Amino acid sequence: MSFLAITPTGNVQLNNEALLGHLEFHTVPDLRIQKSDLASLWLKHNLPNEFLPGEIRPCDAFRRATASAQQTVTVNWNGGQYKARLMIREIKSNNEEITRALVREVIDGRNEVLDYATAGKLTFRRKNNSIHIQRDPYLHPEYNYYGILDRIERTYNEFINYHTRDTVRNLVNKVINSANPVNIIPRSQGKFIPKNNYYLLLGLKGLLEELRPYAKGECGMDLIPIVNTAEQRELVARRASIEIAGELDALVAELAEHLQKSGDNSLSTVQRLTSRAIELQERVREYEKLVNVRMNVLRAQLAEFISRVTPEESRQAI
Repeated sequence: MSFLAITPTGNVQLNNEALLGHLEFHTVPDLRIQKSDLASLWLKHNLPNEFLPGEIRPCDAFRRATASAQQTVTVNWNGGQYKARLMIREIKSNNEEITRALVREVIDGRNEVLDYATAGKLTFRRKNNSIHIQRDPYLHPEYNYYGILDRIERTYNEFINYHTRDTVRNLVNKVINSANPVNIIPRSQGKFIPKNNYYLLLGLKGLLEELRPYAKGECGMDLIPIVNTAEQRELVARRASIEIAGELDALVAELAEHLQKSGDNSLSTVQRLTSRAIELQERVREYEKLVNVRMNVLRAQLAEFISRVTPEESRQAI
């Protein structure tokens, strides 16, 4: 399989009719940026406001930060080295504070618990959004629990003041997924984006380039034009049909599982499944128009699915 891809540089110009869309590849490395700075860059590049994350509540940031400490480690216990599960247990929550404990379970090779103890406690004070840490010096020699507790506090401060790689990567992926992408190269990270989303991609590309000073490593997006030829149209149509059919199969399986468990269609389930099916209908229409091919089988399957989950009077015509 080969792609006729032209980079529009120099005197090379691609008009709208000559393009099907772009293959995009992006990289988001470790980074750290003030929330206000990211919001300014986001608006500067005309990216949709609805994708910007809302402000995280300090109490939620505290719970997320403590939860991030859960892991399995090796500890020096009872004269030997053992695996231990580090877990977070909430022991108090009221209008004034939240207290969570960092506990550890020493386990043997059969995963049976040999010992259970509290390594420390963290209290979030709602009045001033601060964290107070209680450390247990008795347990400290077996493992660096102090380091875990300190890292929780640093992570909390990160969540409150900064966006990191995970947040930025999720934002970029949400924007890309809103553009009805298709994986036209199996097992590739690159996604095909229809041409009507070109300026959206340019905005993301510009954003990622401006994030480079905040990043540890390469940060950016590459856009490869996919030219409008019969071969490329057939490829895009085929891959789009496969992906949409796969998503429809997942909806059918979810409906079957729901009916098996509950025996009927609850309103919330009907609304969610119908909404997803209508989104798939819209994707079918977009790709039909793009590649000038009618996907009759998918149309019929989607119409049948919607008729199964919705009352007749509220069915969406395909």
